[in-house]
Amino acid sequence: MQCWVRVALAMMVGAPVVAAQSNNPASVFRPVIAELRSKVQIPVLLPSKFPARLRSPDISDVVLLTAAADSYSVDLRYKGDNGDAGFAAWFHGVRSPPDVVRAKHPYRLASGALAAFIPVGCGGSCAPANLWWQQDDVIYTIQIKLPSDMAPRAQAKVLVETANAMVRLRRGAQSFNRRAPP
Repeated sequence: MQCWVRVALAMMVGAPVVAAQSNNPASVFRPVIAELRSKVQIPVLLPSKFPARLRSPDISDVVLLTAAADSYSVDLRYKGDNGDAGFAAWFHGVRSPPDVVRAKHPYRLASGALAAFIPVGCGGSCAPANLWWQQDDVIYTIQIKLPSDMAPRAQAKVLVETANAMVRLRRGAQSFNRRAPP
């Protein structure tokens, strides 16, 4: 990691820490839990709650895009919206070599990990806000559809709040850890 990045990381102050309120992933994930447990061998992190901006009562569909030994991807969709318009959020984990996360806009998570953030970007269409971090040998990513006119700091706060509400799904168990270990 370049020296200036280390200095910038050390000097940045992250968003306020919000602890997870539940030991279980949000109920919207229930349809995919069994398959995640049976196929994924890396630690699976999913949020126990959603920020108000995610409109969780309007989420109608959870789609397991990937469930492999070394990765998983879960997509959340809004009711009645098809294609990209229906996208609500995406949660992803993948085994990766150490030290590949480069933090352009770093935030410290409740787990102690430093997370990189990229706000909503619009061109021909808008890309969702992104937050990613590395824990051990896994990179976790959250994407959430947010308004393009929302201030980048407010976007980061929503994603950091969601990351801080992540709980670890234990493979083959019926319970979850409160928070992912640092």
